[in-house]
Amino acid sequence: MLSYPQTVYVSFPKKDSVKVGDTYPIFRPGAEVIHPVTQVQYGYLTVVVGSLRVIRISDGMATAEISPETPDEVRRGDRVGPHGEELVLTIEARPNPGQLKGFVIGAMISYLTTFGEHQVLMIDQGSGQGVQPGNTFSVIRRHDPAVNVQAFLFPAKAIDPELPSEDVASCLVIDVKERASMCVLTRSMREVVYGDRVEMRPQEKRASTAAPLGQAREN
Repeated sequence: MLSYPQTVYVSFPKKDSVKVGDTYPIFRPGAEVIHPVTQVQYGYLTVVVGSLRVIRISDGMATAEISPETPDEVRRGDRVGPHGEELVLTIEARPNPGQLKGFVIGAMISYLTTFGEHQVLMIDQGSGQGVQPGNTFSVIRRHDPAVNVQAFLFPAKAIDPELPSEDVASCLVIDVKERASMCVLTRSMREVVYGDRVEMRPQEKRASTAAPLGQAREN
């Protein structure tokens, strides 16, 4: 495992495009994303672990230094690129354009089964449905977990029509693909799980926030 300020060696397929001083994100392919309700395959997560800066170029190899902003360990075999992509973005909150309904289908930390504030989730609504960075979604429940044992593990399958919908968490969209979006949980009253229902509602503009940019690669 490698970290700042260690030196690493990077092989680029197009060496002529690499310059001393260039910075590149470091990433690795992540888990496959399967919709927990429909079982549709959505693609694969891309885990961004940090960045590096090229300090020297020689025949067939570039020497680079891992950046101090790299939060996770770097491993041999990790991927590098593309040049110029930012690791942290300031997301300007914007009013929701309308109403949408969907589900939580993934998370940046794929081995976790429950999620709370500041963690990054994936939902099954994207630019194809009009979602933009800065929009917000509410995580909703409509059940009594004390009565229905299935309600905690599979909340989307444990709806009680006699109970009203309850907001249990809120998330801010930080990255949008055509069929899915990444959002950071800004508030949670209960643990959020895979299959939880989410809902976008028209609202007034809220304050902006900064969050790590989670990425997803779709098929």
